Amino acid sequence: MASKPSVRAWSLSISEFRIQRLSLKGKRLVVGVAVFDTSSQLLLLQRSASEDTMYEIPGGHVEGVDESIGHAVGRELKEETGLTLKHIVEEFEGFECETSKGITAQLNFVVELEEDDMKVTMNPEEHQAFDWVSEMEIDGYPMSDAMRVVVTNAFRCQAGQAAS
Repeated sequence: MASKPSVRAWSLSISEFRIQRLSLKGKRLVVGVAVFDTSSQLLLLQRSASEDTMYEIPGGHVEGVDESIGHAVGRELKEETGLTLKHIVEEFEGFECETSKGITAQLNFVVELEEDDMKVTMNPEEHQAFDWVSEMEIDGYPMSDAMRVVVTNAFRCQAGQAAS
């Protein structure tokens, strides 16, 4: 399970956050955002037809404009879904992968939203569909092996049973 920094850690500047999390030094950072509805269903987005059409949780790269990890989480959530972050509830297990631009570390978070209606507005350049899914339904959605682990861990975290 990922370490559980205080809420304050998510408001640190990106450089201060990297100092606290030495394992992230020199790696590109990506955030994954797990959003659950009141029925404990997870929001999945289907990538656009110009990509591989797999499903994933909202997320993306931490960018230079991001003041903090929390800011990156909120920005990516808004850009990809139109939803507004209220706060980060918990960090759960992430992963690393090798890309053409070096090693990328994905940090994953369960979040709470400002909205009551949960109205998703996708960016059509990035995603073509969305669905709210239960843990029992995830096998019916095509996704990478790494994303399937992320989704499973999101459900465990949301249920308060995060894997160690």
